[in-house]
Amino acid sequence: MTGCALLSSLAPGVDADIAFDGVYPDWVRRCSRRHWTPMEVAQRAAELLVTDDNTRVLDVGSGAGKFCIIGALTTRGVFSGIEQRQALVEVARTAANHFGARRTNFIHGDITSIDWREFNAFYLFNPFSEDGGGAFEAIDQTIAFSPARQQRYIRFTWARLEAAPLGTRVVTYHGYGGSMPAGFRCIRCEPKGSDFVELWVKEPSVSWGPPSSRAGQTFTFANGSSAA
Repeated sequence: MTGCALLSSLAPGVDADIAFDGVYPDWVRRCSRRHWTPMEVAQRAAELLVTDDNTRVLDVGSGAGKFCIIGALTTRGVFSGIEQRQALVEVARTAANHFGARRTNFIHGDITSIDWREFNAFYLFNPFSEDGGGAFEAIDQTIAFSPARQQRYIRFTWARLEAAPLGTRVVTYHGYGGSMPAGFRCIRCEPKGSDFVELWVKEPSVSWGPPSSRAGQTFTFANGSSAA
């Protein structure tokens, strides 16, 4: 069973992720719980990002391609992933072919090597955490990590989002390490997986603080309730 048929047959949860991850080699599956987007998170994030078939989503640090594949199979958007490990790019392409996810594109490189202006929606699942070290384990040791590089990537991401046009949509899951630039409004904040799925939309003359300073702000949750 492949593609949409597989996704529709699986209830969200751990079992669904185990089934989906079966397409990956062992070394990729071992990284799933920590590094790859859970299936229910990926489906909801894609739904929030895609407004029509002109939506072009960039997954920053796409890993094994799980988010892009699920997004392409469940929405009308086009999904691209940028990933610095060539081996994971090949794994993602193989998985996309297996599932029939044709509206995906996986690019080998770092985030500074592509033109962000080609996209109008972005997915950020804590993409620079490996550079920060600590409890968040690295996928492997093929990349030279450093806190300095982490900060450089965070600043670069902030600058690209700051330059993005009105209407740009961003979904974060576990954040990205920095704040959202002025103009982005958090219009959805839903508990999913081990954190919150947050939808940010760039609007005129709006300035919202980083997640850690949202005291007094009201968010709409998936069940329709609100919390301040």
